[in-house]
Amino acid sequence: CEQGPPHSTPACPVACDSSSTHKVPFAKDVYQFSSAYAVPADEVSIMKEIFTNGPVTAGFNVYSDWVHYPRDSPSNGVYRPQGGEELGAHAVRIIG
Repeated sequence: CEQGPPHSTPACPVACDSSSTHKVPFAKDVYQFSSAYAVPADEVSIMKEIFTNGPVTAGFNVYSDWVHYPRDSPSNGVYRPQGGEELGAHAVRIIG
């Protein structure tokens, strides 16, 4: 990210690489979920969810100030947007 705004997202593949040793055919290598739900965005609720059901996925909008966000910021490494152009979104998996 230190090189500037992210590049455009590449097109999704529709076949495995010719050198792939993966045994499941590409068209059959599909995972689906039956339902989804939201967890309240407060620390205690997220901690309870992780303890009860395991890791959670979180997402946030990313602005141009994120590209050069300092690691030694006064916010202890927690990104807090200060403005700029919206570049897109970012997803993370919170393990615990």
